[in-house]
Amino acid sequence: MTYKRSQVEDSLWAHFRLGAAPERMPPAFRFRIKKLLDLDRQEASEREGVPLAFNDTRAAGQGLDVPFTSFHAFMLGLALEIWNAGLKQNDVVFFLRHCRTLLEGQHRRILAAGVSPFEDMMPLAGWPVRKINGIDTPDTAIYMVMDRIGLNELVSQPIASPEARQQPIFFEPRFCAGVSGLQAFFAEVSPSRRTHLVVELTELAVGIDKRLAATPARRRGRPS
Repeated sequence: MTYKRSQVEDSLWAHFRLGAAPERMPPAFRFRIKKLLDLDRQEASEREGVPLAFNDTRAAGQGLDVPFTSFHAFMLGLALEIWNAGLKQNDVVFFLRHCRTLLEGQHRRILAAGVSPFEDMMPLAGWPVRKINGIDTPDTAIYMVMDRIGLNELVSQPIASPEARQQPIFFEPRFCAGVSGLQAFFAEVSPSRRTHLVVELTELAVGIDKRLAATPARRRGRPS
């Protein structure tokens, strides 16, 4: 199933506002989404062979809508999460474009279960459990652990490209199933890698997927 950009924008705002921000989407939030999409298209023109992060195709012409899937909306939401955590928007797009295939697999697994962490009390095959009030509860949380080197002068091998020297070095992210998986990962992590960014994916993926299905498309033009 595909959705219009307005449905993606409204679903993302409903997910992120958490009842604290204004119900009506501020222009700044819509601009952030536009900025991410523009950077993704710009990266695509500069780096051939790497898929777009937030779509599968580029618009054929100005003013034409490009359909979005639940996965595309999830990727935009993930970009906003990482941007909010302090990474530069260019680095966010670079990272997600190169990790798209890995994230597609995780997204399929999450939606196959279709349950937010601790939402369902029934056992789920293939998922760890966590005790909640003494009851074994399926822990469907998937944690993405990001690791990067922002100070490139710390790298032992010289970086030849001046452009590359301006960008952080990202390691392939690790995905941990449940709190138990996250604990196991950090129990084995090298003490030399002291800084990580952890992002929980399931709540975002399931929440956005449900909101998209319930969000009507807006008419083109300025939002009312």
